[in-house]
Amino acid sequence: GEERKEEEARAAAAAAQKKQREDNAAAQTKSRPPIAWPTARDAFNAVLAVEQLMTTGGGWQDQAGGALVGMRLTSAASADLGEAHEARGMDSLPEYEVRVSRLPPPAAEYLSRHVVCVFTGAVRLAATVAKGVVDAWQRRAPGVEEALRACAAMGKDMIDAFDRLGSLPDSAFVGDGSPEARAELEAAGSILERHKVLQERLWPSINSPAVAALYAAVAPHATGSHICGAGNGGHVVVFLKPGVGVEALSLAVRGCAEAPDARVVRAAMMLDG
Repeated sequence: GEERKEEEARAAAAAAQKKQREDNAAAQTKSRPPIAWPTARDAFNAVLAVEQLMTTGGGWQDQAGGALVGMRLTSAASADLGEAHEARGMDSLPEYEVRVSRLPPPAAEYLSRHVVCVFTGAVRLAATVAKGVVDAWQRRAPGVEEALRACAAMGKDMIDAFDRLGSLPDSAFVGDGSPEARAELEAAGSILERHKVLQERLWPSINSPAVAALYAAVAPHATGSHICGAGNGGHVVVFLKPGVGVEALSLAVRGCAEAPDARVVRAAMMLDG
């Protein structure tokens, strides 16, 4: 009798304490201001501002590329500062526009199995390259503005090629692909090669002996290749020729004596756009 009453009393007290804790937590949650999630623009520009404060240089393309899903073309425009340049701080940073290519699952899978990422075995900071290009643009070095405009135009050419690929019927992506699908792979690779030439014109040191040797090693297996970002290290993106497998490319990379630490890395394309 008495023991049972004590157990019931303890259980009632524990239940009351639990209820009090839950009520207190609910009251605290209700009194907190709602979390204001940043817009994509605010998030991109916050990273951009921190990079400048850290003096690491760089632009907005990495955070946009990492945060957004899909094969896309992202463009930036200067914020509208108004006649008296009223905008200050974060409001003065760029506005962004995103165009996502529609790639149904068969087209996305076909593209993914023809894209390979090769680590050069070397790393570098982009700040020096970015400063060199910006300095050349600011002093209006001959050919710099023309090359930069051509680079931007190639982004549209590339997204147009992916749109055409995505518009093909599912049957176009069986095996090595239809002539039309293979033609779009060739077009994408050709754009990489054109971009490579322009970037080397803008900043010759984007290409190192190791990078040049890797380009030569992958060339027989690729419709095109190009190093990411500021170059001279980092990763090379390769579009494989239809019928060429990743293992053949891996053998070519491992056989590149000038880049002994280079290797094919596993990468997944997030194309749900």
